[in-house]
Amino acid sequence: MISLRYLRAPELDGASQCDLDRDFAGFDQVRQIERASIRQFMEKHRRYLQGRVLDFGCGKMPYSDLVQGGQYIPFEIGDGLNGSPAMGPLDAIMCNQVLQYIEHVPELLRGFAAWLRPGGHLILTYVTNWDEVEDSDLWRFTKAGMERLLRDFGFSVIVHEPRARVSLGVFNFPLGYGCVAQK
Repeated sequence: MISLRYLRAPELDGASQCDLDRDFAGFDQVRQIERASIRQFMEKHRRYLQGRVLDFGCGKMPYSDLVQGGQYIPFEIGDGLNGSPAMGPLDAIMCNQVLQYIEHVPELLRGFAAWLRPGGHLILTYVTNWDEVEDSDLWRFTKAGMERLLRDFGFSVIVHEPRARVSLGVFNFPLGYGCVAQK
């Protein structure tokens, strides 16, 4: 896990929000740490990315190199959720920083369970405490809430850990989590 002891709580001595935003130079550093923490989590758990691996919400495919000796199947969110996105059952699904954009997360998790072969793995990362990124940014998840959702659709959680933390004075919170679950 990447940790960040981040900016002490700003002294609110009448500074405007614009002043605080300008002084919050560490924001880019937080984004860099967030990206690095996703990569680090995926590399740490790459052993689950074998066989037929679907990259759900693949974007620019930054994790395609982690699928070794198998079949990497990129899948854009806009490709739709009806039926299986691949021919036959999948050995693994990776889903990074996508769930917050999905209107019906339980429906997606049900689909993941249907697409995976018995014993297959879901490797996902998600935000819990993060700024709203876009208008289509719908959800934030807690660790307990995500575990419940996964259990509801027949997954067993193998690994579930915070990827990066921010500390602001006495407040310490994760930016997001990484999770490996098995069907």
